[in-house]
Amino acid sequence: VKSKSGTMPRAADYVPAFVKEFFGINRKGVKIPDRDAVILTPFQQFRKYRSFPLSVVLHAFMMLFITLQALMLSSQFIPYNRANEHTLKETFFPEEHRDGLYSINDMLEAMEQSVDAFYHFTENAVEAYNYVRKETEDGNFELIPPKLLVTRYKDLTGPFWDRSVLKSLQMDDEDIAGDFGVETQEYLLPPENPLGEVFPLDQGSLELQKAVYYVTDMEMEMELLGVNVGPFGIVPQRWTVKLFFSTLGGQVKTSTVVKNEVIRTSGLGPYDVFAGISLLLLFASAGIFILSIRGMVRSLWVFIRTRRRYKKLHRFARAGDPFPTWDSLPAFAKLHFFSFWFTVDFFSSAIIFVSSLISISEEFGVHVSSTRRMLFYGCGCVLMSISICRYLEYWKRAYLFFQIIRNGIGTVLIVMLSAAPIFWAYALFGVLNFAPYSEKFVNLDETSVSLFSMIAGDDIHPTFNDITEHEYPVPWISRVYVYTFVVIFITTVHNLFIVIYEQSYHLSKAIIGLENFPSYYVHTSNLHYLEQAFANLEKWEQRLKDAVDMHGEDFEMPVVEEGDLVMEAEDGVELHDMAEVGTRAGGRVDEGEQEE
Repeated sequence: VKSKSGTMPRAADYVPAFVKEFFGINRKGVKIPDRDAVILTPFQQFRKYRSFPLSVVLHAFMMLFITLQALMLSSQFIPYNRANEHTLKETFFPEEHRDGLYSINDMLEAMEQSVDAFYHFTENAVEAYNYVRKETEDGNFELIPPKLLVTRYKDLTGPFWDRSVLKSLQMDDEDIAGDFGVETQEYLLPPENPLGEVFPLDQGSLELQKAVYYVTDMEMEMELLGVNVGPFGIVPQRWTVKLFFSTLGGQVKTSTVVKNEVIRTSGLGPYDVFAGISLLLLFASAGIFILSIRGMVRSLWVFIRTRRRYKKLHRFARAGDPFPTWDSLPAFAKLHFFSFWFTVDFFSSAIIFVSSLISISEEFGVHVSSTRRMLFYGCGCVLMSISICRYLEYWKRAYLFFQIIRNGIGTVLIVMLSAAPIFWAYALFGVLNFAPYSEKFVNLDETSVSLFSMIAGDDIHPTFNDITEHEYPVPWISRVYVYTFVVIFITTVHNLFIVIYEQSYHLSKAIIGLENFPSYYVHTSNLHYLEQAFANLEKWEQRLKDAVDMHGEDFEMPVVEEGDLVMEAEDGVELHDMAEVGTRAGGRVDEGEQEE
């Protein structure tokens, strides 16, 4: 069927615009020139060439899906999970045991209380819970009891470990001899006398003590089933409680970890809503991933073509042209060919794609730690949110915040690098001198956090008192330590950052034309450099065309090295300041090169 104009319609005429854009097909078959591909924004390209801004749409959908999923997850799971974690910790390991256990009896009593609480939990809980069960050989289901993993030294043979009389007044190697390699053994804890198999409680006190001396770490694990009645559905969950006991320095340090796992039900369940959003995220992230690769490849080809044109046409540069050679173009301007945002898109979409794939694969029984998956997914969401900031660059006032950071971050990093050795010196001094007397300086990590808190002005006076209250023998040293640190990092370094960013603020406003600033401070943008470079190419191509039109097919391209000055002779033919003018390798300019 012919159209009204009498021409046969093409199949491509019925392809939606966004599909054409995704596969690099323009609606009218017009290729976007290299200059406009680099300089124009997606919205300007759409207005000029009707190039559908698919990346903008995909980013908008991606942020919508991410926000929707985050709100649904927080409403469905976070309140229930936090309440359950608190309940299980308080039930299986009360507050009074968390600061440490200092005797054998206290340790055994705490472990027995935890086991007893597990076997009576479903009877006493104010909400419905059930035990995890396994099928036996006779077809019945039995409760999975708590498990205890005990890590012990292999052997302790010296008399010191038996509390025997030592062979010398001062201990030697024979007194503390033993095989300090470790081995781990698993026990199932029954409701009656749960630790009877682990420790010989029916033997003498010395035997019990030596059995405890062998132990380095213990891990108790208990599992329960619960049901999350949330706003988006009824979701069954499996809870795992782990209690850790570690002997160190005459005490048993304790900690508790509570984990949960969503149980997949057969058929279409309420959790499938979240899987559906993950599927949408999977497709959207795949689209952005493909577009980012396509954009990086296209940027590379634009860069290569522009460099080739520049190296060929620079022979027609004149003394007044900016950047008469490719090498004279600033390196940072050349980097502008390769958009930083394509790299951000590449990594963010790849991370979200993998995390969404993992979420969907859980529907088929593949389980991955929810903590690791959410950490992975969160990093992708952060990068994707940062990627959205690119569109603020097209509105200069909205991009002022990022312009301020860009102009000031270099100087700030130099100042931080300069001040880092002083900060490290204070951290080392704090650990070496105050670690035995204050929890704020117990190791390098805690010391760095304490010092950073003082820089922020949050913890100055408590740090003053914390050292002296724990009987540090030379109080005035601690005073001088804090005084000098505050003077150096708060009144000097901290205020220096403020001055740097204040100057960057005024400079950024001057760059976008909102404020007058000394011209020698205001640098030219890389985008402006590229505009001048592409303007050079247009002028030089016109000069080449004029020369070809004047001399016809007999015109020969002059050979000139980059950096030679171009002059104009009386007859209008461009000459170069060289001893000779030869001919280009390859001879005359053919029609294809003339079109290029």
